[in-house]
Amino acid sequence: MQKKRPRSKGTTHDGSGATPPAPGADKRTVRVRSRLVAGVAVVGVIVVAAGTPAVLAASADLTESQRLVTLAELNQQAVTLGHSLADERDAVTAYIAAGRAEEDDDGAKNRAARSTRVDQQIDEIH
Repeated sequence: MQKKRPRSKGTTHDGSGATPPAPGADKRTVRVRSRLVAGVAVVGVIVVAAGTPAVLAASADLTESQRLVTLAELNQQAVTLGHSLADERDAVTAYIAAGRAEEDDDGAKNRAARSTRVDQQIDEIH
């Protein structure tokens, strides 16, 4: 077993424990640093490229979700309009079944308000 590290030829031991840098060491560290930066940059680009399909899929899912929310809101308006039309139909049927008798102003106002509400809901859907 070796207790000391072998010294390279041409170096002298000055007692400080530090070895003087080799003549081409600066160029080598720059070259190694450049390779390291290039390697990290390449890996970063590959990671971004690999993640792009997932981002595009998430964007498509978001667009589809927004479209479904819009359709759900339209569906809710249509159901509300259907209920309002049924209420108006029931009121008109009761009015006709009663013999179309002259009513006080409250009955006429209620029918007019119901008709106005239905007309507004139809306009909202369009």
